[in-house]
Amino acid sequence: MSKLQRSFLKYIRRKPSFKDIMLCSALLLLAITLMQLSAKFLDESLSTYGTMASLGIVILVGILVLRKK
Repeated sequence: MSKLQRSFLKYIRRKPSFKDIMLCSALLLLAITLMQLSAKFLDESLSTYGTMASLGIVILVGILVLRKK
């Protein structure tokens, strides 16, 4: 097993902190809100692009928050 795999398994096995739980729930709420807004304001043909864009925004926000840690 490589060093990267061992460190990843160690990260998965640890107990999540309160900050991790709050970050995940905030990102989930952001994703749901952006998907609802894209479905409400965009046409049916463009709603899939709005969903992909909103999920991309959520992923980018998550990456930025994790890099600042």
